[in-house]
Amino acid sequence: MDKKFFRITETIQMAEKILRHFNNMGIKFLSKKNIFVFLIALSAIVISVFLLRNYLFIEKGLKQNALSKQEYDQNYVSGVIPHHLVAKSIIEKFFNELSKENYPQEIVLLSPDHFNAAAVYGDKLITVNASTTNLESLAIDNALINTLGEISNLAFSDYAIKNDHGIMNILPFIKQYFPNTKIIPFLIPVSFSLDKTKNAVENLSKILPDNSFILASVDFSHYLPKNVADFHDKKSIRVFFNFEEENFSNIEVDCPQCLYASHYFAKLRSADNYIEIDHKNSQDFSNGEILDSTTSYFSVLFSKQRTTSEISDYPKTVLLLGDIMLDRAVKRLMDKNGLLYPIKNIKNFLTGIDIVVGNLEGPVVTNPTYTPSMSMKFNFGPETSDLLHYAKINLVSLANNHTLDKGKDGLIQTKELLGKRKINYFGDPISCGEENIYKTDGIVLVGLNKTFPTNCTQEQIVKLVKNVKRENSSNFVIVFIHWGEEYKPTSNAIQKELAHSMIDSGADLIVGSHPHVVEEIEQYKGKLIFYSLGNFVFDQYFSKETQEGLAIGLEITHKNALIRLFPLGSNKSQLHLLYSAERIKFLENLSSKSPTILKNQILNGMIVVNTP
Repeated sequence: MDKKFFRITETIQMAEKILRHFNNMGIKFLSKKNIFVFLIALSAIVISVFLLRNYLFIEKGLKQNALSKQEYDQNYVSGVIPHHLVAKSIIEKFFNELSKENYPQEIVLLSPDHFNAAAVYGDKLITVNASTTNLESLAIDNALINTLGEISNLAFSDYAIKNDHGIMNILPFIKQYFPNTKIIPFLIPVSFSLDKTKNAVENLSKILPDNSFILASVDFSHYLPKNVADFHDKKSIRVFFNFEEENFSNIEVDCPQCLYASHYFAKLRSADNYIEIDHKNSQDFSNGEILDSTTSYFSVLFSKQRTTSEISDYPKTVLLLGDIMLDRAVKRLMDKNGLLYPIKNIKNFLTGIDIVVGNLEGPVVTNPTYTPSMSMKFNFGPETSDLLHYAKINLVSLANNHTLDKGKDGLIQTKELLGKRKINYFGDPISCGEENIYKTDGIVLVGLNKTFPTNCTQEQIVKLVKNVKRENSSNFVIVFIHWGEEYKPTSNAIQKELAHSMIDSGADLIVGSHPHVVEEIEQYKGKLIFYSLGNFVFDQYFSKETQEGLAIGLEITHKNALIRLFPLGSNKSQLHLLYSAERIKFLENLSSKSPTILKNQILNGMIVVNTP
């Protein structure tokens, strides 16, 4: 800087000497005043030339750097963004970060097939017609599409692409940040398998140039209140980051295949590190209005550079439900309205969770008999396993007073029919042995039936829990127990004594069923006791209390367990989440019969406890 300034000064001084030389020679065509003006003008010209020269030099350098980045320095290789424009700020944040490191030559844009174009074009990746050269003034790489078409089975439809917001909402952002990038858009049908997705990504990786980018246009949890959406997102993000291939089929997002493709491509390009851009919910953009139906938004970039350590503490998720009885009036309503009648309005709620467990209040048999309305002996047909499977209920307790309503043969058939649908079971209606527990990934469930004094003694139960905890000291032990008095809003002294003894023996959480109404929550030595979750599906229409239930969602990490409270209602055995005023009233009632220390947490619908 000093040298450049010296040169400018030197130039001005030289001009001044020349003018004096002319004056000494008698050439006086300039007065002193004119000389001063001339020198000022000359200085301005010299400085302007200097600044222009430097500006052009910097511009040239920037362009060279940009070209260098396009060709050699592609740090980010794939990413995920939402496509709802409610989340425009997240999309802009994503592209702003991406543009700092990249100028992709190609962007492969993946979107869910929102409007089921696959019904017309089949189970194929859908892209633009071969003759289409651009979308929204962005060039299409037809040559690459043709090359991919030679090794993958593609369908072509401008109409499908141009009418899907998963594609069209993203194009203006690409145009703004990367106007010279070529794009290759694809819709992925809901039925497109992960094996096909994997094969397509491998083919893309082979033919795409090094400075290419795969962009997954995905929205996360749909049509649920924020507290449920947050619960579902925990598993979705864990599965995505940890690349749990076996679990992509049960995450609550609108395109699991798109997520799979973006992460798998990153792995193939040795870019398995990531930077999380944002995670929000449409509730966050609602200006304070409480929404019963929301959408979650998550955004991430996969990077070749080390950005953060692998997320290992995203939780395992468990949803615990109350009594499930599918006979009598429930059976007749399903015969009339279809097998899925009870869960029609809560299908999304039950989706995207690792373990969904309930108390199966009766046997599943091949040839069920008709059950009169007043009968207290139940049996369910083999289609029950189909209903449970569709509802994502993948674990049931058999430790209750109705499992043996068809005798020991009915119990054998129950296990066989559940097994055919890969529905796990635990607990026994009579015994309390260790062979009837269920273990998975740091969680142990113990099923117990204590409806009659002859089932298991308190001493046997305490011994069982103590042994289970000793053998699984680092695991989260849940006791799922059938006990208490029917239709009583609070527990009795015998239940409390047994509950405290089980926690003293090592239980981390106790969840009860059988009373058919929701009972209080108690905290003992830092552990929670849910004395009764009430009914999940039943035909007890005679009171409001028997047509309400509580589902509890667990997010279990190595540090703690977050327990979410989800109040449920039932109208003629058809379930729904309680919203707004109904939900608030339910939680107020629950908090009023629970210890004061839990009041605020119950009203907020979330309770945190420590894990082993």
